[in-house]
Amino acid sequence: MQTTVTEYVARPCCKCGGAKFLSAFQHIKGGECFRCGATGEDPVMASIERPMTYAELCAVSEAQGFPVVRPETGDWLVDLFASPEEIEGLRQFVAAL
Repeated sequence: MQTTVTEYVARPCCKCGGAKFLSAFQHIKGGECFRCGATGEDPVMASIERPMTYAELCAVSEAQGFPVVRPETGDWLVDLFASPEEIEGLRQFVAAL
């Protein structure tokens, strides 16, 4: 099961460093950076992989048909990959203790 999310984030232009202009090229279109179009952001976004949040994991698990026991309901947590039969067996075992 997927447990990471890839996000694409803007980063400063690698040509002008985010300044939007290049002083050495003042004589060409006022020194405007052609790489970023004078926006200061690199046109190629950086990709960052991060762990999923608990809410994202729950949404993915539910979409794939896995049961999710949420902590806010006051119920105990179970493995996201447990089948409904395994969860019921675990509940009966804990109740018998």
